[in-house]
Amino acid sequence: MKRVFVLSLIVLSLLTLFNVLTSSFPTSFGQDISCQLIKDKYREVLRLYSMRKAEGFELTEIKAIISEGRQFYKKQELVKANQAVNKALSMLQALAKRSEYDEIIFSNSPFGIAYGSVYFGDDVSALIKELGATSFHINRRWYDIQPTKEQWEWDQLDNYIKQLDEDISGYLRMSAASHWATKVHGGFTKGSMPKKMNDYYQYIYNTVRRCKGKVKYFETDWEINLLGHWAGTKEQYIDCLKVFHKAVKDADPEAFVVMGGHAGDFNSKTGKPNNIEIINYVLKNAGDYFDYFDLHLYGQLYNIPHRIQWFKKCSKKLNLDKEIIVTEFGGPTPVTLKQYQVFLNKALRESGLKMRSQELRKQKGRLMKEAKEAFQKDPIFCAFTRNCPKEAEERRFRIQSRDMIQRHILILAEGVKKLYYWDLNSSKGRGKGQFSLIFGKLELTDSNFNKRPIFYIYQRMTSKLRDIKSIKRISHKDKNIYLYEIKKHNDKKIYVLWERRDVYYGEEQPPTLFKFNFGFNKAHITDVFGKEEVSSTINRILSLEITDTPVYIEQVNS
Repeated sequence: MKRVFVLSLIVLSLLTLFNVLTSSFPTSFGQDISCQLIKDKYREVLRLYSMRKAEGFELTEIKAIISEGRQFYKKQELVKANQAVNKALSMLQALAKRSEYDEIIFSNSPFGIAYGSVYFGDDVSALIKELGATSFHINRRWYDIQPTKEQWEWDQLDNYIKQLDEDISGYLRMSAASHWATKVHGGFTKGSMPKKMNDYYQYIYNTVRRCKGKVKYFETDWEINLLGHWAGTKEQYIDCLKVFHKAVKDADPEAFVVMGGHAGDFNSKTGKPNNIEIINYVLKNAGDYFDYFDLHLYGQLYNIPHRIQWFKKCSKKLNLDKEIIVTEFGGPTPVTLKQYQVFLNKALRESGLKMRSQELRKQKGRLMKEAKEAFQKDPIFCAFTRNCPKEAEERRFRIQSRDMIQRHILILAEGVKKLYYWDLNSSKGRGKGQFSLIFGKLELTDSNFNKRPIFYIYQRMTSKLRDIKSIKRISHKDKNIYLYEIKKHNDKKIYVLWERRDVYYGEEQPPTLFKFNFGFNKAHITDVFGKEEVSSTINRILSLEITDTPVYIEQVNS
């Protein structure tokens, strides 16, 4: 999907190499009472930090504030040091107050599927329905629809529209990538500023009109914080967004405009999104020209709440009432594993490449080759290559199966009501050498639309959760326990439960005994792989052994 993603991934990962949280502060304090005051506050900050970390909270932003305060103290800038420690202390204390979680209400099924990078007009409606999804989205680039100024190609879009009915809704992502109409030829997906805005308007307007009201969500160029997706300035992006908004609303006043948004990659040192300047600028200056914001959620699992809430707080601060839609997410990708940084450092050392991003960019071709070779040789990361050992592939599948449910639940519980798993099929049309180390094994079907094992994991999940009415995380004294109560529109309840562990090695740990009053006399328990059992309760308290494999818990009707 993203030809430069491996390069971007490694470059971005390098930013974390020197991100080390200081575990103590200078002990050679003077007699100044203000120094002693700051020292006492920092002791409390570090105590609370250790507690919140053990409880499983996302602390990257607080970590950066602590480090910043320490630097101020070293420079004897005590006012700034005091401000930093007060801010960190306040944030850590606020985390302790979240003993209750919000209940998120759904009016419609949130489950959707992304077709993949390039849509060829295939009829996949039967697969979408079999998966239990209620929507699927496709990508269209300007040159797909209008290869020349005088030529319009509608066959593939028309085939997509024919598949949409009362059971499947549509969503169209539209890139301003053109060979003839833009100032920069961005290649595969990269949009840029049109030469003539009226041409751009006609492209959008005619496409929306062609959808005949069957598609209600239209998205502009996506992941604009990545160099591989937008070849213009932030000002140009707003200019295009304004025209996009007008064209969509003129063609269908009831349609929604989705801002392409952010790739979801965060800097672990600052706790903030990478390359956030363009997003901040667009949010501040173009809030009237979009209805929803698209955020992609690959990578680490347990910072998903932090990433979603960061953008929600940013929107609230700007007085924007914009809900988040997630059109891409999935795992595991290499960065999902905490072992990735060790692997990356080792690969760089062995390749002889310097760690400066400028040097890496100069040697892009060599880097891609070195990356594939390093993945193939590594006992853990070989699982992301095409022809890996059977044992490695089986373990990766188990990780992906757990991730499938965990990632969906974490996103839904933060209030995202429309999300699209990436993806159904990305390999169709790709050459032998185009296998993606990042996305190659996320797809639900192969290039011929044969179902892969993960297809059935998704299908089982939606069979349990498709009729979702609300979701709420239930607080537990052990923050590694993830327990969610899900109410359905038929007034029945189902619980989803797992224990947070290391993504790769967690399955090797022994089970943990868990007891909870579910209010059932007898419970039906199904894990993500389909293993089932029925268990009786004692005084409605269910005792079961849990691991990092999510289980669905339902009442057995007597």
